[in-house]
Amino acid sequence: MEKKNNTIQVSDAALSAINGLQHPAGTYDYYRRTLDRLFNTVLHASEELGMDDMEAVATLRAIDSIRQDLATIAGPVARHKCREQPTEEEIAERVEETFTDIDDSHDSNYPQPEESGEVVKE
Repeated sequence: MEKKNNTIQVSDAALSAINGLQHPAGTYDYYRRTLDRLFNTVLHASEELGMDDMEAVATLRAIDSIRQDLATIAGPVARHKCREQPTEEEIAERVEETFTDIDDSHDSNYPQPEESGEVVKE
């Protein structure tokens, strides 16, 4: 029996979109929130949108399928298994560490404000 090659060829644009969805700071959360708002709108306002019950159910199923497909493509980002956001303490430590080597003495080359309180412009 001949072994089949099960590879999918993806265009550069599709690869870029997939990379954007899989990046921790990428587009998955934006699209997921948009789909959630759309889902809730159809769920709660289908009559106002002119949908009968069957159209609303079909639309909700379609939106849910899109959400699931999006989560599958996003992978760990959708499951929140990516690197977690740093705590405020970690951020404060990083900021403090960044500015430890800066000399803020008055002998620097930066212009100092005049005694009268006026702003000095160069």
